[in-house]
Amino acid sequence: VTALFSIVACGGSGSSPTSPSPYVLPTSAAISTPLASIIGIQLHEEPPPGLTVTNLAVSAAATTLAVGQTTTVTATATYSDGTTATVTPTWSSTNSYSVTVTSEGVVTAITTASFAGEDVGVVGSATSGINAIYGGQNAQINITVTPATVTGVTINTSSASLSVGQTTTVTATATYTDGTTPTVSPTWVSSNTAVATVSSSGTVTTVAAGSATITGVYEGQSDSVGITVTAAIPTVTGITVSASTSSLQAGQTATVTATATYSDGTTVTVASTWSSSDTAVATVSSSGTVTAVAAGSATITGAYEGQSDSAGITVPLAVTNLEVCCFTTLTPGQTTTVTATATYSDGTTATVTPIWSTSGTGYSVTVNSEGLVTAITTASFAGEDVGVIGASYTGIRANYGGQTHQINMKVIPCDGCRDW
Repeated sequence: VTALFSIVACGGSGSSPTSPSPYVLPTSAAISTPLASIIGIQLHEEPPPGLTVTNLAVSAAATTLAVGQTTTVTATATYSDGTTATVTPTWSSTNSYSVTVTSEGVVTAITTASFAGEDVGVVGSATSGINAIYGGQNAQINITVTPATVTGVTINTSSASLSVGQTTTVTATATYTDGTTPTVSPTWVSSNTAVATVSSSGTVTTVAAGSATITGVYEGQSDSVGITVTAAIPTVTGITVSASTSSLQAGQTATVTATATYSDGTTVTVASTWSSSDTAVATVSSSGTVTAVAAGSATITGAYEGQSDSAGITVPLAVTNLEVCCFTTLTPGQTTTVTATATYSDGTTATVTPIWSTSGTGYSVTVNSEGLVTAITTASFAGEDVGVIGASYTGIRANYGGQTHQINMKVIPCDGCRDW
């Protein structure tokens, strides 16, 4: 600074230089002109000495702001000597409720309302003046405040990796000039609807393996999220449990199997987790072998991948005795019905359906599964001379619950009868 002032002091108007006058550094109180003006920066906080401000003009980088936006205002003074300079005036707002301005000229749009309580929902915009005072001059520029605008949109998804057939949801958050970030409802579009579609509410449904980009557009802003779809892994939709038999005697065994049905329609025999509802009646192993323990009923359940099914197992009372009724004498062609009565371990009796059979060759008498006995001939075998046979005997045998009993059927000849 000293050197600068020395050069100023040496300057002269003639062709011959004059001797420099000694320079005395002035005190701060003696410097009436700001240093920035002295060194050529045209930023005046006060008018230069000897000059007056004849005009003041205010300009703004932007005169229309959305709520939350800012701009800068500048003031330019015209002096009495015709020169101009950017100056630092005293700034003020005609409505600081709507627009504020700092001492540096930074203008911020606060609201479209002109006063507290005004319903901004019905106010389209608000205009406030930014006023500058400098050197006895006053100037103003109007700033119009409009509702906050969207500066960006952010898209999110609950899942970006899905299997065919699955769904996910995309959401959109808008960022406004006033800093708020509400969730909004944009227009949704998929880049590849053969892979994934998107509904107006943001539900993404996968169609086939591949990739798709889901884009949301809102008030001129957009964002996207990628969706990757892999081939569907078949899932179990149900299982069916079956037993090799549903009735067992105590000590007997059976096998249960489980068949799973998958979402793609295929069926596979699977190793389920087995359990018995009453292990005092029947137990089941991990491999599906059911063992009857005592009389009663039990339910065998198979569970596999969240699905289950059951099969009932009945263990009847032990049969302690079996009686077949009744002995009959028949002639060829006649029929009769035999019955079987079982006696159980608890002393009760019941007519049962046993397995019926005949002893020997069954040539002279037959019996069907319902116990119907038919006399065929008095002969015991093919070729036997029935003319010399008075009668024949054939055993009718019943087998049930581990017990067997037999009675003999007598076939006798009759006058005028023929062998059947």
